[in-house]
Amino acid sequence: MKKITLLFALLITSIGFSQTSDLITNGNFDNDKGAWTGSEFTVVDGEAYFAATNAGGNPWDTQLVYGGMTFENGKEYVLTFKARSTEDRKITVAIQNVGVWDDHFRQDFDITSTMAEYTATFNATSNNTNVQIGFLMANFGTTAGVYYDDISLSTSTSISSPFLSLISFTTLPILESLINPLISILTPNSSSTLPTNFIIINDVPPS
Repeated sequence: MKKITLLFALLITSIGFSQTSDLITNGNFDNDKGAWTGSEFTVVDGEAYFAATNAGGNPWDTQLVYGGMTFENGKEYVLTFKARSTEDRKITVAIQNVGVWDDHFRQDFDITSTMAEYTATFNATSNNTNVQIGFLMANFGTTAGVYYDDISLSTSTSISSPFLSLISFTTLPILESLINPLISILTPNSSSTLPTNFIIINDVPPS
């Protein structure tokens, strides 16, 4: 029987992609306050509303808080939120390890009477299973009210999927019934089949 050899290459590698997850639930306040705590506030038309803030005192004397998050040291996180105020003013966003109160992130933001989106990217400074985000509004010399909406704190996880390696096919009829259905799946628009004895000559193990 005439020997037919065909080199069939499937680039056997890993296809990688990332999956984004949000550490905050009810960041749009559709479910009223949900797990959000802090100073006295109400939810009005899907926005967290602080009618007044402390002009002095500690920055956290007027605050909006979400806790119980887990951070991984060195991992990148993306914070986005929308905010507006009854007059131009500043707020501070602090993301901290509860109890220790060291910062993963701290930044002042200037907000106005127009609802706008703000964003920041940072890397966690340690591993911790009890991290909280606080929107701090006191000690800015103003009692102006503040509105919040669409708060998100997201991170990405890389996922990879292994594929086949380089394969050399030769004739061996006993395996034809196994290989040709696979070929028809991989090449659905082709009517060709392949000889069926195969030798894996460069196997790439799954990563």
